[in-house]
Amino acid sequence: MNVHRSNIGPAISTSQAVGGWRIGPTGEPGTHSFDLVAQQNTTEGLTGPIFSLINNPGATGPTGPQGIVGNSGSTGPTGPTGTAGQAGVAGGIVFFLSTANATYNGSPITGALTQSDTGLSNTTNTISSVPNSYSTIATFTLLSNILQTPVIPAGLWDLNLFGAIQQNKQGNTPLYTNVYFNLYSVDGSNENLLVDGTSGAQQINELTKQEIDCTIYMPTTILSSISTALRIKLLVEEVGNVGAMTLYFQGTTPSHIHTSLTTPGVTGPTGPANTLVQQFVRSTIAVNNTLNISNILSNMVWIINPATAGTANVTLHPGGPTGTYHYINNIG
Repeated sequence: MNVHRSNIGPAISTSQAVGGWRIGPTGEPGTHSFDLVAQQNTTEGLTGPIFSLINNPGATGPTGPQGIVGNSGSTGPTGPTGTAGQAGVAGGIVFFLSTANATYNGSPITGALTQSDTGLSNTTNTISSVPNSYSTIATFTLLSNILQTPVIPAGLWDLNLFGAIQQNKQGNTPLYTNVYFNLYSVDGSNENLLVDGTSGAQQINELTKQEIDCTIYMPTTILSSISTALRIKLLVEEVGNVGAMTLYFQGTTPSHIHTSLTTPGVTGPTGPANTLVQQFVRSTIAVNNTLNISNILSNMVWIINPATAGTANVTLHPGGPTGTYHYINNIG
């Protein structure tokens, strides 16, 4: 394509010439970039702004009215399910794990489940050699005089336990302990497993105190009596050699368990007795000690039981008296 440009003004070679413009095409023919432009031409060459002689827009006009809303598109596919939220906390009675300072030496440490740990000092249970397979390291028993009903409602039991281990790494290999609890009923020397909490095992993997939450689901259970005791057993195993493990109780580290047990409400007052009215006013007795039905109150219709005639056995009959009336003794 031949491109022609024109110069307007004095010849650049003219001495003392000032100004002058070069006018020519720019861009690609047949496209929006194709234009006719002008630029100042000096002895040093083209300089200054380039002015379009064709595409020279005016001031922006006012915004036009909004168009109609188009049809809604089709619904897109359902997105992936989000991460499950944290489990709720059981809403029943809370019991605290209470125990003295103790060291595990192969026999389970014992303690109690109490409804208050007010004023109790911090205590620790030390497991100097953590078993490498699940073993019971402590038991906590709810005394048999606590329950007021043999029915245990269905619900979650959440154990909040404070603990720490001595070492949690060997090179790049993490070390930790797994902890869970089982729930038992106890009648005398007989223990009965109510719930196995293996599936709710949690890790203790910190060198300083951490709190873990082990959860079990307790189905509705009816105990043999309210004298039955309840017991939880803590089971622990180490994964790798963690050294010692410490469990913390009471005071500022109150390990505790949320249960589905509830406190019975206050017993209401005794309602009125549902008794049968057993007296007639004297006006209901006519001559010869026979009933005068017309004198009986309209809201009290009675019939004598023929089988017990003469014993003043009177029963209410909403449909009215039927049969033969009998003599009644001892009325009035």
